[in-house]
Amino acid sequence: MKKKILRSVWVMLLALILPLATNLSASAAPTITYYPITIGNGATDHPGNITVGPDGALWFTDTPGIGRMTTSGAFSPFLSVNAGKMVNGPDGNLWFLGGTTSSPVLDSMDTSENITSYPITGSYNVVGSLTVGSDGNFWFLERATTGSYPTVMTKMTATGTITRYTLPSIYVGEGGGITTGADGNVWFAIAYSGGYKIGSITPSGTMAFFSTTVTPYDMAVGPDGNVWFTSAHDGVVDRITSSGTITTYALPSGYYPKSITAGQDGALWFNAIDIGGGDEAYFGRITTTGSMSLYDGGNAATYSGITSTSDGTLWATEGIGNAIVKVVPDTPNAPANLAADSPVRQPSLTWDAATRATSYNIYRNGTLIDSTTNTNYTDTNAPEGTDTYYVTGVNSNGESGPSNVISVVVDRTAPVVSVTPDAGSTLSGTENFTVTVTDNESLDPSKNTAVWVYLRNTAGAQKTYGYLVDLSSGTGTFSVNTSVLDNGDATLDVGIVQDATGNASGTTDNLFTGYTIDN
Repeated sequence: MKKKILRSVWVMLLALILPLATNLSASAAPTITYYPITIGNGATDHPGNITVGPDGALWFTDTPGIGRMTTSGAFSPFLSVNAGKMVNGPDGNLWFLGGTTSSPVLDSMDTSENITSYPITGSYNVVGSLTVGSDGNFWFLERATTGSYPTVMTKMTATGTITRYTLPSIYVGEGGGITTGADGNVWFAIAYSGGYKIGSITPSGTMAFFSTTVTPYDMAVGPDGNVWFTSAHDGVVDRITSSGTITTYALPSGYYPKSITAGQDGALWFNAIDIGGGDEAYFGRITTTGSMSLYDGGNAATYSGITSTSDGTLWATEGIGNAIVKVVPDTPNAPANLAADSPVRQPSLTWDAATRATSYNIYRNGTLIDSTTNTNYTDTNAPEGTDTYYVTGVNSNGESGPSNVISVVVDRTAPVVSVTPDAGSTLSGTENFTVTVTDNESLDPSKNTAVWVYLRNTAGAQKTYGYLVDLSSGTGTFSVNTSVLDNGDATLDVGIVQDATGNASGTTDNLFTGYTIDN
């Protein structure tokens, strides 16, 4: 234990000495619980990939096959089957690459462990991992059976139909990781003669490649919509945007990140190993702005896979100690489902309560404007125009990453009414009037389909000619036989018009004076 404490102190010192290189920040350590694997082959088990199944349980690959553990720590018997990384399919089943090198299959498994296999036909062998594309199909790299390197990106439907897209011939090996980005493309790493590239492919097969100076290990989509990838070889976590811009965040010397996943706190979590400290395991957390924290992983020697459940708990596999590890952050989850009507005069925000949050910070256009303990907020000082908002969860241990970002159009500008013929005109016989409403937002059809418009004498008997005009489209017309009125001064009244935000053209009718009737 003394060794562990000293190492934590050393990490904190590095945060002070190398703030620009490591961007480490202090935050409360998570609570770690170990669940030794008590089924299968016992001490010879080596759990690897892990994912949250459609039943809410943890499903993981292991030497005997596939294991399952509930979030309360209850294990189910192993299913003996060859399995790669498991993903949740659009049909509610778990899917994974299985079979043998010479006879690969794509397997679909329900939560009762019933498996349906779809042969991966053709003269290819599967390499790398598996992801579900935005098109609902399954994507993975393959190589020709007579070759050593990946030559195609393969798309396979849930019914077994295969489409292959040929990679450029310069690529000589698979990289690490594959995921589906927020842009709908599949992202992957691949090696070539000069190093590594990050690739993306659209659902229709159009590819793009971006050079990286590191050796990718694993990838995940972050809460910011960017793709993040680790390099266990170079000791960094990198972010790549959809346009290919890469930003590198270095860990302290001797620390090497491995698997990575998006947490529910608005940050990304990864497992890491401290080569310089006796191959000890750590958990890392990195925000979408690059602020990083490292936490001692306890008595584990190395962690393999990592995933997150909806309550914000992280789950990892420990491959040497043969355990499933529960990691509960002390910081809050990020608030979810931030929403507001738009356009509005004053934005009224609502969001879901976040686990472990005791209050919430409200950000407008990237600037903190207020805090509240409620899950709603009205911004009475919002400037007109389009404003962006996000909310974070806060407790005594720190602040979460941001919620989803929303845009709200703030409009307090009243609609303006104009008419032709213009005020001051001389009218005679039958006159055709056009009423036009201009506004920076759409009108409210429910309030503008029947607006009273009437021409009246200003003096004398004040005879009136009225008409209901539909102004919901912003323009309305009507005709007046001016002979029904007396000659002399006249005024045109147009009723109050409202836009979709509730801004009114006035508190009383719109008056256009100075007309002269001359029949």
